[in-house]
Amino acid sequence: MYVDIESDVQSFGVYRLDPSTGMFDSLGVEPLVNSEFVFRDENVNTSESSYYYKLVVFNACGHNVDSSNIVQTIKLEAEGQEDISSSLSWNAFRGWDNGVSEYVIYLGIDSVFDGSSVEIVSGETLKYQDYIPNDANGYGRFCYYVEAIGYSNGLDEFAGVSRSNVSCANQEVLFDTIANVFDPTSEIYVNRTFGPIASFIFNEGYQFFIFNRWGELIFETKDPYEKWTGKYKGSLCPSSVYAYLIYYRSASGESRHKKGTVTLVYLNSSY
Repeated sequence: MYVDIESDVQSFGVYRLDPSTGMFDSLGVEPLVNSEFVFRDENVNTSESSYYYKLVVFNACGHNVDSSNIVQTIKLEAEGQEDISSSLSWNAFRGWDNGVSEYVIYLGIDSVFDGSSVEIVSGETLKYQDYIPNDANGYGRFCYYVEAIGYSNGLDEFAGVSRSNVSCANQEVLFDTIANVFDPTSEIYVNRTFGPIASFIFNEGYQFFIFNRWGELIFETKDPYEKWTGKYKGSLCPSSVYAYLIYYRSASGESRHKKGTVTLVYLNSSY
């Protein structure tokens, strides 16, 4: 908050609403050192609740001479949807005389923000659906925050800005393709190997196994991008049906598995 240092303001008292009593409790009184007043409330959980605050102005004699309007912080909720989107909703920021001009939505993939916004919506909009491309990088954890931008009051260059909490939407591992047949000698390169093509998958916790009809393990990897070439101990395996088992972790950290069978064939030769 910016303050006119030529005024008689000596300190500010910061107050937060206690919902159980309906009263504002004092969080402390801080002296005005320069034209920018900053107070950090550490005893809150912004992911669980929105909060109401106000300031009380004290003069040089320590008298309460004025108080601010009441402001309400923004609480954002993000939830992953089955259509590979993130559903966002938040409460309106309250406290500016002229209201909110717009909300700016920011995305961080796997909690890493690069400062770029994904969308700007009007000050009346409190919901947004973010559709995520299947080939998006990352492990399925898409995190967001929104900033409320106020209207300039025409008297100075400062427009209010209020930022929400960070809320993350988890996308489940998406198996785009798991073939049911492949030919290691195919003229088409992508048909020469077998393995899942998946989006939003973690390296950690990933295991891919291939078993022959007798239950013997003939291939394994912990690399989500490594495929089975149809070989065992350096030699091509015979045409047959093979079982596969995939262990992986969801974006929320849960251990899961997927299993099935694949047929190895030789269309242009025999082994």
